Formats: sequence, structure tokens, C-alpha cells
Amino acid sequence: MLEKPPIVSFVIPVLNRERTIRSCIESIAKQRYKNKEIIVVDGGSKDKTVEIASKYATKIIVDRGTLGQARKRGIDESSGEVLGIFDSDIIIPRQTWLDKAVHAMFQKPSTGILWPIQIPPKNASLTARCYFAFWKERVNKTKDAIPGGNSLVLRKAYEDAGGFDPSINFGEDFDLIKRILEKDYAVVIFPYPIIHDTMYSLKEFTRKQIWGALCLLGREQDKKNLNLLSMCMTWKRNGKIQSVRSMLSRAISDHVVMGFRAMFSGFCQEKENSLLLLPLLLGIRIKIYFTFFICRKLY
Repeated sequence: MLEKPPIVSFVIPVLNRERTIRSCIESIAKQRYKNKEIIVVDGGSKDKTVEIASKYATKIIVDRGTLGQARKRGIDESSGEVLGIFDSDIIIPRQTWLDKAVHAMFQKPSTGILWPIQIPPKNASLTARCYFAFWKERVNKTKDAIPGGNSLVLRKAYEDAGGFDPSINFGEDFDLIKRILEKDYAVVIFPYPIIHDTMYSLKEFTRKQIWGALCLLGREQDKKNLNLLSMCMTWKRNGKIQSVRSMLSRAISDHVVMGFRAMFSGFCQEKENSLLLLPLLLGIRIKIYFTFFICRKLY
């Protein structure tokens, strides 16, 4: 381990997350790594989120702005050399995870981001299992895949990249990390997984796709935000984008190809029957984005 372990600041935005927040921050608090703090940024929860969080959090901040603004505010009020940019539905399963993660992060001086593998909870629904089987395929097969959130980020890398854009409410993590990579920082893919308790039903999956599309809708005329839409759909860092239509066509093609690969490898190698749902999940996602951005029926 490092001679002087750096402070790790976990910054977690929340809004009505009483279902997951206890497991999330309790798993952080129980890490054997001592030099850490938990900053919870509440967007105005009406349930017991804040009451639960107050039992574990180092600091609770209220900020009703965008996700980008909430994350930026939490980081501004944190003190760590390493930033845990986590969602409120993440669980760290092993108490030694953070020790190993920090050690791995400082093995190479060029490292700016540590991106852990994500898995669903035990006894997860078919929807969640299917979603993460496809997530695994995308990580493994996407050339130059750009990390999303639920990563550890070196504060120096964060500051060099200019921090979170407070105008962004969806994809703010992709936007930040793309700018960090443009500063020539490296990514460590961390093999010790974290649990992501998300997409637990078809209703939840559909709701999140609609929310993401709505957050991006109306911004795509700006080239910067067209790049953001492309990253959210394809996970790719680079690529010349001519129009929303061409980008969505490429994303749909990638989804279909990777979907067939995931189904084949899942059935043949892992006997993962949840992948029978994959055509439905991909169909929902493609239809929502195509309708919002091309047909404009819901604009």
C-alpha cells in the first residue's frame, strides 16, 4: 500500500433513493481503507433518503440543480486526492475493495481513471441480468470504450479537464471522462467488481431510457451535445458525426451486432437465459431514441 494513503472522497448525488442509499453508503463506510469521506448531494428528496444518509455520510449538501451541477458541487466541497464518482445504487461487496483499487490506481503515474467491472446483485431480475450481460459485451468489444460513471478519478485529472459541466443532466460522466482522456490520462480497468443495483424491471429500464432521451432532447443542434449523445449511445470516444440520423443509425447497427454476440456467447458459454430478453430491451431503447430524435412525435 502507499506510504501515505490519499483521501478518497465519494461524491454521491441522490433524489428519493431510500431503496438503495443505505446499502450503498454502508458498503463504503465499512471499507477497511480508513482515509475516506462520503459526500451526499441531495436534490430535494421527499422520502427517507436524507435521514438514512445522515447515519453514514461525512457531509450532506442540498443542491436541486442538474446532475452535472450536483456532482461538481459535491467535489468542490470535498478534500480527497481521489474522487469516487458513484451513483446511489452502487454496492462495494468486499471490505478490501478500496485498498486494492487505490493501490492499482497509483501503479502508473499516467493513470487518471480507475473503472471497475459492474455486476448485478444476487437474485437480480431477468431484466437486470440481461442488461449487465450486454454491458459486459459492450465493454469487451467496443474499441476505445469510454468509461462512464461509478469510477475513481484522480482529482488532478478532474481539475486538468475542467471538472463537471453543470449544464448537463445526463451523460455528464461521459463528458468529463472524455475530456480527461484528451489530457492523455490513462484508464485502469479494475477486475474486482462492484454491484450496480439498477434496471431491476422493464418499467425501470424504460423509464431511464425516456429520462435520458428527454435530457438530451433539444440540445443535439449543438455539436458538443451531439458528441455527448453519440457517447451515450455508442460508448465510443471518437468518430466524425454528420447528423443525428447517421449517429443513431451507427448506434443501432452496433447494438444489433453486439446484441447477437452477447446472446451467442451468453447462451453457449455462460448459459445465461436472461439474454432472451435482449431483443426486447434493445427494441425499447432504439424505439425511444429514434422516436424522440427522428420522428419527433414526443417532442
